[in-house]
Amino acid sequence: TLGSSDTLSGPDLRISNAGAAGDPAVIAVGSDATLDVAALDNGAFGEVTNAGTIISVAAVSNAADGTLTNTATGAIDADVTTAGTLSNAGTLTGALDVTDGTATNTGTVAWATSVAAAGVVTNAGTLGDLANAGSFTQSAGQVGAVTNSGTLALDAGSAGDVTNAGIATSAASIGALAQSAGSFENSGTVAGAADITGGTVTTVAGATMADVAIGSAARLDT
Repeated sequence: TLGSSDTLSGPDLRISNAGAAGDPAVIAVGSDATLDVAALDNGAFGEVTNAGTIISVAAVSNAADGTLTNTATGAIDADVTTAGTLSNAGTLTGALDVTDGTATNTGTVAWATSVAAAGVVTNAGTLGDLANAGSFTQSAGQVGAVTNSGTLALDAGSAGDVTNAGIATSAASIGALAQSAGSFENSGTVAGAADITGGTVTTVAGATMADVAIGSAARLDT
């Protein structure tokens, strides 16, 4: 445990944290404390809670059965790769790669987020661009440009341009829509052009979608 204002730093310091079922290995970084390392690998049954600052040259990794929690006062200055359980209420200054497991964001991820087929992400904060092949749900907040080949539910908030070839629903305000396959149900606002070359787009009564182009292999239901 690093208490308030403590610092642990080493240019060659690599930390591997793993426990056992019922006996987790715990790392806690307190408010205003700093952990500055070459690498931080949180393994199975490892628990890392950060309320201060974690700096890592290599991506911070969180394995299956690992738990990584970044609190509202926490900042992780590194890319993060997770296959376990991730909760972010603070700031991730790098990219987020969700290869498996679950990730919940109510804070900020500054760079791009990628979600693999086995990943499940819930957002109520601020994300950069998103590439989703898994499951992504937004209950509030905002996300940048979205490329979706998985399951996407923009239940609220806003998003940038959306490129869809998966299953998507949106009650949010988004930029342009480009759909080549799959389905997209709009009950919100598509502010930019909608280019529908494949699949099915459904517009719910009261929704807004302007400047629509429909290809011969596509269908628009209203």
